[in-house]
This record gives sequence, structure tokens and C-alpha cells, in this order.
Amino acid sequence: MIRGMFSPATTPEIQKKILSMMLSAPEATAVGAIKAMVDPAKWKEDVFPQPILGIYTEHSTVVNQEYAKVHYPKMEYREISGAGHFLMLDKPKEFNRLLLEFLDKQNL
Repeated sequence: MIRGMFSPATTPEIQKKILSMMLSAPEATAVGAIKAMVDPAKWKEDVFPQPILGIYTEHSTVVNQEYAKVHYPKMEYREISGAGHFLMLDKPKEFNRLLLEFLDKQNL
């Protein structure tokens, strides 16, 4: 499962580090995370009016665009091509550029 999150941009060094960290976590951590993602009690009808930056891999199917438009009306959806699940490690310069651009727009 973990290797399926890598892309050609995930260097062998980064793969080794990710595998080491994820495989050393207790099994209960992974099980708890997966259960939380699919728990219907977590998916409420709340609307979050704050500016939100969502950075995803190209052609991601993780975000339901219609759900996001309703529940995150100020969400800025951005994609990074050629990256896998760990896009901040695969493409750190592009990730950081998108993040800094977003923060600049917030006048922080």
C-alpha cells in the first residue's frame, strides 16, 4: 500500500525514509487513521468559511469537488503534476511556492 503512494519523483532516499517511519508506527495508528477517514460521523454538513489551500497530486480523486465547493467555499484547489501522495517531499519547491503564494494572499 505504501509503495503505491510513491511516484517516479519519489527518490529512493525519500522512499526509504517514508517506509521506515510508516512501518515503525504501531498497527493501531494505521487502523485508527483509516477508520477515521471512513467514519460517517466525521463527515458532517459543517461549512468552513476560512480560506483553505488544498494541494493535491495531478488528477487526484481524493477530493469530491462538489462537496468541497459547498463545505469549503473559499478553498483554493491546486495540483502538482508528477507527484505522488507525498507531494511535499516529491516536489518541495513547487509545494512551497504554492504555499507561500497562498499565504501572501492572506496578508499574514
